[in-house]
Amino acid sequence: MLEIAKTIIGGSVYCALFPLVLALYKRKFLSPPLQVIFIYLLLIVGVQAIAKFTAWLGMNNLPLLHVYTIAEFSLLCWFYQRAIPTLVSVRTMSLCLLLFMAWALWNACCYQGWYQFNTNARTPEGIAVLIFALLYYYAVMREMKILRLEDEPLFWINTGFMLYFSGGTLLFFFSNAILSFAYSLNMYIWALHASFSVILYLFLAIGIWKVPIKPT
Repeated sequence: MLEIAKTIIGGSVYCALFPLVLALYKRKFLSPPLQVIFIYLLLIVGVQAIAKFTAWLGMNNLPLLHVYTIAEFSLLCWFYQRAIPTLVSVRTMSLCLLLFMAWALWNACCYQGWYQFNTNARTPEGIAVLIFALLYYYAVMREMKILRLEDEPLFWINTGFMLYFSGGTLLFFFSNAILSFAYSLNMYIWALHASFSVILYLFLAIGIWKVPIKPT
């Protein structure tokens, strides 16, 4: 079982390549919110490559996670501001982002430190994204503009974020306690997190696949 957990953790890293390849293929047909998702996928793959390389060198790459968290939340704020502009103004989202950046940097510099898992930043990030995801569903129900939800790219992508952060946020919140348990339990927990990541990449891929290729 432990080997299966390690395989899931290691394999999940490469799953982000699938939606990225689809996004590259459909790049010129992506709407403004989906252009942000394309950048988000580039960030994921780039950070994972750096993390793999630094781990191979035997370096502590947790500072990379602190930087990634800020960059990820910045892109998700940008995505949702474009996806639901009628509910979230640029000013409101900018304020939310600035507050989060200040908190994440303070946590890295003064509280948890750059070389610890940044649960104090990942947890509020997850809660904020879940709120954004619920606002998207509310906007869809209020506006009633989408005739077939299964054909709407943003619906799939938002659902992916909803599923990932629903499970991931709980893991982020309890991760410090989890790390004090046995190594095997840690591996099973992070295999579960990797599974949530694979689900996210799957839904991102479906959303991008749903983008119609318009004739030039």
